[in-house]
Amino acid sequence: MSTNFENDFYFNFQKYTLVLLAFIGFVAADVSHLSSSYLPPAAPQPQYLPPPQPQKQYIPPSPPKQQYLPPAPPQQQYLPPSPPQEQYLPPAPAPIAPQQTYLPPEQHYEAPAPAPAPEYLPPAPHAAPAQPAPEYLPPAPAHEVTNDGYHYRTIRKYRFRSH
Repeated sequence: MSTNFENDFYFNFQKYTLVLLAFIGFVAADVSHLSSSYLPPAAPQPQYLPPPQPQKQYIPPSPPKQQYLPPAPPQQQYLPPSPPQEQYLPPAPAPIAPQQTYLPPEQHYEAPAPAPAPEYLPPAPHAAPAQPAPEYLPPAPAHEVTNDGYHYRTIRKYRFRSH
């Protein structure tokens, strides 16, 4: 919290120092070269003088710049199709018809697990949760006795009244 205060303090200090120095410069400005009497504006010129024309200079043309031209794309050449070559292909073998046979699914038989024997089990005993032991706490004193008298404990509330 102190760093914010310090930062604000130094910022405000710099700001006020700058304003103070500007005010001192304004008050102490040297104005002795100014006259205290009214000076009328300068008389207008009797005739219009156009602005001077710039002299035209000869600028030789710049030499042509060499431009880079990428290589030309390769031209496609037309090649006529080659005449078909005669090839002997033996006839494909006749497809073998699959035999239709039925295979029943495999059967696995497992005997069911034996049922548990019915028997009575009493509920497991469980201890009741331990109750905390009651403790006596004396009330806090409402005051302190010191060398200079009683000091009453108070709750300090700041109230800003608008009258």
